[in-house]
Amino acid sequence: MNIEQIKKWIGTGNFQDAENAWMNAIEDSPAPDKVWQVLESLVAADKAEMAETLGWAMLDAHADAPKDQTLALARAALLAVPESQELRSQTVELYKAVHGPDGNFDKLWKSAGLDGGQSPKRAIRTLDTCLAIQPDKYMANRFDGRVIQITQLNALGEFEFTDAGQSESLEPKLLADEFDLLPETDFRVLSRKDPDALAEMFKKQLDKVLIGLCESHGGSVDTDQIKKVILGKFVPKDKWTSWWGRARTAVKKCGNLVLEGRNPVTVVYHPGGQSLEEELAEQLEEAYSPKEYLGVLRNYMREVAHRGLTADAEFTRPIMNALAARAVQWAQSRPGDALEAVGAIAIGEKLGAAPPEKEYPTASAVLAKADKPAETIADLDDAALWPIAMAALAERDDAAERFGELFSLAPAGQLDTIAAKLA
Repeated sequence: MNIEQIKKWIGTGNFQDAENAWMNAIEDSPAPDKVWQVLESLVAADKAEMAETLGWAMLDAHADAPKDQTLALARAALLAVPESQELRSQTVELYKAVHGPDGNFDKLWKSAGLDGGQSPKRAIRTLDTCLAIQPDKYMANRFDGRVIQITQLNALGEFEFTDAGQSESLEPKLLADEFDLLPETDFRVLSRKDPDALAEMFKKQLDKVLIGLCESHGGSVDTDQIKKVILGKFVPKDKWTSWWGRARTAVKKCGNLVLEGRNPVTVVYHPGGQSLEEELAEQLEEAYSPKEYLGVLRNYMREVAHRGLTADAEFTRPIMNALAARAVQWAQSRPGDALEAVGAIAIGEKLGAAPPEKEYPTASAVLAKADKPAETIADLDDAALWPIAMAALAERDDAAERFGELFSLAPAGQLDTIAAKLA
């Protein structure tokens, strides 16, 4: 599902194309966050009824899928269209089907109020947070950062916990309003649960230490924040430089951590590892010219082959769409750039990129309207574009004359090909 393209269509009022793209994609197990983005965009465009209809179409397409997967999609749809009673009812049924056997479900369900008047956002947060809670788990207050440890869910339906040694309790909805469940790898959990094991990590597993620090700071942590947490407690102040040198090495060896910026340097944690698409996201964002877009495509497809991956059409198609748009935009006024864009599309398709979704001029059409076709080709600085351009030039009625002109303009490496064309 090409989320950005669908959102662009919605933003420009092209709801028909947006709907067609949605209907073509919903059977391919769309990610819940993408479902939310599209439907939320429709609601923001005052198309809540359409959003509800498309949400229902998606759930219908996944009626035979595992219930937990369908629940994730229904939850995303309801959060995007919170006024839909039909989506709420379907989400209620799926929650009961998936989590009903849980021994604590009835207590949590009553507090959440998803089948009552509670807002879907608050009700779903209550359910998703509290269903994941187990005794002895740690949670952090999202407002003041304090950490608590869960003891139990008592007979009254309240969670009991210890906070700085004091015993307290909160009903599920209020607990979920303020606290987030912490993973076992979070630095705050490690430092409380097993200080001795954490001390060993500082010696032998710095990657796990850094992951824990990132998780305790929302996914990334800079060197200033690291110093405040570890210096004087886990690392002597006069050993910072040597420790940070070892930490940098650990980051480079870990597929889930990357370094960004400087003064201070930031360590960023990617739980599933940084995808190839994420690695190239900044390069793609900065691309504008056909040459730059083609460079991103080549890098991407080369790494896809090297890593044994499958090319993601949602990454390649926007690039090809951008090239097609450049070709249309420049066909009359900048034939050289248009030819470069068309050639880049042809190369991209050979590499395995998804084709553009809209029509664009062919290389032959671009050169047919060029006042100086030989000079237009001669300005191409990528040798891979020349065969495409020369094949298009050969279709002109004055091809022999133009190849003769090109012969005196072309680099030495192209002369044999041009001579063969002339012959």
